[in-house]
Amino acid sequence: MLKLLSSVRFAIVMFVFVAVISAAATFLDQPELFRSLLFLVPAGLFALSLLTCTVDSLVRRPRRPLTGYAHDLIHIGVLILIMGGALTLLVSQEDRITLQVGERATIRGEWEIELTDSVRTETNWESTLEVRREGVTVATEVLSVNNPVTVGGARLLQDTWRERPALILENAQGQRFAMLPGEGLASQDTSIMLEQAEGAPLGLRFARFEQSERTGDIEIERGMEIAGLRVVDAEPRVQSGIQVVYDPGAPVALVGAIVLVAGLGLYVMKKAKEESRSGGTTA
Repeated sequence: MLKLLSSVRFAIVMFVFVAVISAAATFLDQPELFRSLLFLVPAGLFALSLLTCTVDSLVRRPRRPLTGYAHDLIHIGVLILIMGGALTLLVSQEDRITLQVGERATIRGEWEIELTDSVRTETNWESTLEVRREGVTVATEVLSVNNPVTVGGARLLQDTWRERPALILENAQGQRFAMLPGEGLASQDTSIMLEQAEGAPLGLRFARFEQSERTGDIEIERGMEIAGLRVVDAEPRVQSGIQVVYDPGAPVALVGAIVLVAGLGLYVMKKAKEESRSGGTTA
């Protein structure tokens, strides 16, 4: 078995198999193939074969010139890249959250962010985040397109930004609530949903539904009452869409890439020396 794993032909066959499955998953848009045994088994065997070859080389030739470690460094770099890819495949998480100014969200359990401001400039969307840990503010970050922020090991990216009118409602106790388009109220078989409407007094109206079937519209005016709530006004509200990406494999893959480049650099140096010696001998 050890002889098979240390075989270059075996490693090449496994690599080709992995490459074919990867190409098929990408071309057919089937990312679940990367989590199937059809991909994981040959990928694992390729990594094991590469590790066996590397260990065997280091044991058999422990002492050599620096350039003599070129192939080993290349193999180690590829192995670290595979480890990073495996972490990304098995552990990474991706989520999207939408916040209005004053709203909060929890990141990775112990971290909390609050959107304190969000504006649209001439060239960008910018969201100001107050970062807290265990209730204590630890930083204030400005998130924008192409300017991600790291919180608790997760990368936050500005994904979307939009401004929509919100309906301000007030109850009998004077408490005010904001309702956005897409939100509504329901009672038994009747429900109403807020939607934007050009030309309406406040730019908003309610769509009325009876048992999920739309039966009409309710125009909204200041002072009218809806389900015991009084309409006060409409105000613009900003919604900032934030993509949250947790990928522990990314820094590992970066280390692998650095080691791989170092190995390739040593390989180029080795070849340059060999050609130099060969040229000198010929002369």
